[in-house]
Order: sequence, then C-alpha cells, then structure tokens
Amino acid sequence: MKRPARTLALVLLLTATGIAGCRIIPEGSAPPSVTPAPASPYAPPAESPDQPFFYTPQDTAPGDLVPSGPAPNGPLSPSREPSPPPASYSGPPLAYTRIGETIHVDGPRVTPLALLEDSRCAVGTQCVWAGRLRVRVRIDLGSRPREVEMTLGQPIQIADGQLELLDALPAPVAGTRPAPFAYQFGFRFMGGF
Repeated sequence: MKRPARTLALVLLLTATGIAGCRIIPEGSAPPSVTPAPASPYAPPAESPDQPFFYTPQDTAPGDLVPSGPAPNGPLSPSREPSPPPASYSGPPLAYTRIGETIHVDGPRVTPLALLEDSRCAVGTQCVWAGRLRVRVRIDLGSRPREVEMTLGQPIQIADGQLELLDALPAPVAGTRPAPFAYQFGFRFMGGF
C-alpha cells in the first residue's frame, strides 16, 4: 500500500516541478546561475480600492504569447509603438486583461479563464457570417465568484449592472491563429442606479 503512494507522490512531484519549470539539483553540485525573470509588463501598480487599473492593449503578432510593444506605464520599446483599441469603440475606457489575469472593472473583478471560440471574420476577407468570440470568465463581486460564458458585444446582467466584453485583440487574420494567451479582452461594467 505504501509503494503505490510513494510512486504517486514521486509522479506528482516530478509533474509539479516540470510544470513550474523547476529542476532538481543533486546534492553537492554547484547551483546554476539564475537570472531574475523580468517583471510582468501587465502587473498593475499597487492597487487602490477606489481606482481600477486600465492599460492600452499592445501590438501582438500572431503566435506571440506576449506583445512586443511597451509595458503599461513603462518605457516605449524602440521597435514598436502601442496600438490603440479599434476606432469602432468610442465610449469610456475599457479595462483590458488576458487569460489568467484578474482586473477590476469598475466594481467586479473579472478573470478570463479560457478562449472558447473565435470565429470572427478575418480582416480583408468577405464572410457570410460575421462570426463570434466566446470566452469563459470568472466574475467576483466580493461574495462567491461565479464562472460564466461571455460573447463579444453581448452584455450580461450581474448584481445591479451589466458587464460587457466590448473588444478583443488581435483581430483575426486569414491563415493565422494566435495563441489563446496572445488575446487581450476589453471589458466595461455599467453599474446600476
């Protein structure tokens, strides 16, 4: 009975270290030189409860996991300038985030969990159907978080207002499919009375 438990524990340990990018270093060997990982360009500044963090989405080439533009509130990259959200939306600023990142959206905390579908018509092509973009998100209003499916341009009722996914970047390009982590989602919450 103990042998399967040890085997399972070893398998779990090896899996966890592989996922985390860790290495097991034998005793007596010199530790490898480690360069510190750069800070995430999407980490918000110290949170203040009354002010949500907004950033402008950056250029992302298809297949990139992170954009190569400037970090929010940081210096500009010499190679690229930040790209503004598409001109089709001209309302109040949107709160942008990526899969796995949590953002305050004027009250609720929203975390995109998975890209379920992106069948939007590619730029420069003619389509019979415009397509749609669907994302599974976790919404936390301070009580119990819940997971819902959101579709681009379709608001959902939460608490005393409406949460809407209004923008998704990059726009589809014929013949390419960006990685799910390359997407940036723009949310807006319109509170109640």
